[in-house]
Amino acid sequence: MPSCLSFFNLFAQVAKFYVVAVSVLFILFTPLMTYSKSQIEARKELGQLNIQYSPEAFVESSMNGDILAVTLFIEAGMDVNERHGGSGMTVLIAAASKGRTELVQLLSVM
Repeated sequence: MPSCLSFFNLFAQVAKFYVVAVSVLFILFTPLMTYSKSQIEARKELGQLNIQYSPEAFVESSMNGDILAVTLFIEAGMDVNERHGGSGMTVLIAAASKGRTELVQLLSVM
């Protein structure tokens, strides 16, 4: 007949397993929960426009004066103040360098 001690040891091992399993799942899925629905939708819209969600594409869109794409990048969570690409430009500097005044005005209030 099994002793109470072995039962409690087994219970403790199972409890440790569940704590570890729940912790791993929490760590894996927490980043997915941080995206709002609008961020996910904005990334999908960029994909429908055949625009990759990347810092380089963000700068390129600003240089081209693509207000819709730049707005979608911002809604998707891209940082407007981060320096991107090989040039190290922010999207504001990239838009200004190409004379995209309407986009510069939009970005300067962000």
